[in-house]
Amino acid sequence: PISIEADALKMVVADCDEAMVLLLQERAKATQMIAESRGAGTGVASAELSQEEVERIERANTPSENRLPVLKHQAVRSVFQEVARVCSQLRCTVAYLGPPATFTHQAARSRFGINADYVQCDRIPDVFTAVERGSVAWGVAPVENSTEGSVSQTLDLLATTELQVVAEVCLD
Repeated sequence: PISIEADALKMVVADCDEAMVLLLQERAKATQMIAESRGAGTGVASAELSQEEVERIERANTPSENRLPVLKHQAVRSVFQEVARVCSQLRCTVAYLGPPATFTHQAARSRFGINADYVQCDRIPDVFTAVERGSVAWGVAPVENSTEGSVSQTLDLLATTELQVVAEVCLD
């Protein structure tokens, strides 16, 4: 049997969830307004937390007399990192060289998060073509890999198209 206390705690959790959703919507709207104020063609909005943001989040997660027990900083940072990715890339589309779970797919997900729509491409030129035609907003192609070193096809396409590198993702 569920106790009255458990029911009351479930209501607290539900109220917190509703408040978080409203705050997430506010954050997403503010992020979109920032992106719109920058204008088109200004490059990818950073989905990575700045050092200033990390420090602010960690201060908010520091115990005080009137605060509940502290969550691990890394756990809170991970949550906020995903929130930042979701807010900065609302419904963006990303082409990658692929199948799913390849290093290029992992790099794309690392950069754009789980909210992006991913388009698998069979060849590196297909990634570039998808971006050039506007069927996707971003493309992720390997510049180096563990078996060949530099990926000359990507470097050649960067030299012969109008597309440019706006970010680098290194996988461990």
